[in-house]
Amino acid sequence: MPTDRWHRLDGPHKLRILCCPAVSLSNLHGDASCWHVSIHKSELMGALSRQLLVRVAFVIVVYILVEGVALAGLLLLRKTRGLTYFPAASKLYPVAEKTFDRFLAPGAKPAVIIDADLGWVRPPGPENNAAGMRDDRDHDPQPVAGILRIAAFGDSFTYGSDVKLGENWTKRISALDPKIEILNYGIGAYGLDQAYLRYLKLGTAYHPHVVLIGYMTENLARDVNVYRGFYSKAWRDECRKRHVVEFLRVFLARLRASFARCFVCSG
Repeated sequence: MPTDRWHRLDGPHKLRILCCPAVSLSNLHGDASCWHVSIHKSELMGALSRQLLVRVAFVIVVYILVEGVALAGLLLLRKTRGLTYFPAASKLYPVAEKTFDRFLAPGAKPAVIIDADLGWVRPPGPENNAAGMRDDRDHDPQPVAGILRIAAFGDSFTYGSDVKLGENWTKRISALDPKIEILNYGIGAYGLDQAYLRYLKLGTAYHPHVVLIGYMTENLARDVNVYRGFYSKAWRDECRKRHVVEFLRVFLARLRASFARCFVCSG
């Protein structure tokens, strides 16, 4: 006889269970090959409800344990390393909402141009030349003899967003030593991945002798962020793709190629 099969009796309030005769049960009826046990539906629903409550209680306990361990870790970091965790807001800051509305307004002219590969770039203007550098003049593709040409890629610190053209660090160095020429490819709000991909796209066009990529720790948050207004008050009208996977793939490929060249040269 089959076991553990359920059959409904006449009426919605009773169920009949066919079970193995080796099991000791009450209210038994039938022959030696199979027993028939009648159970009220209310009793069955009560048993199922108790099982559901046990499972829900288990999930709640696990959740509380995980949250407790995480909180203990954060408190330990605050006490031993001085690090404090500030959770990101679940909604836009008021200033971000206004900027976002302005960005989506008909006929809006944002300060950047949408770029399919990099997210955004600056358009040519009084402080940006046709090649996308922060400069008021264009440069020859080939550096002048005797001049050290440096190409700098990075975020607003590289660009020099808080100072006028001529007061940013790239111009100041060139003013201190005319034999040094720095091409400023910095773009505000860029992450490390965008700076590196911008170098891959434009870095060799003007044949620099040295390439600098500016970096700061906050760039890690930018590398995994799409719309900056969701985690920072200091932002512009930018949206971007996540370039982390592409950045790591290209970076590791270049790194392997560099090691291979070194191995060939040393061999």
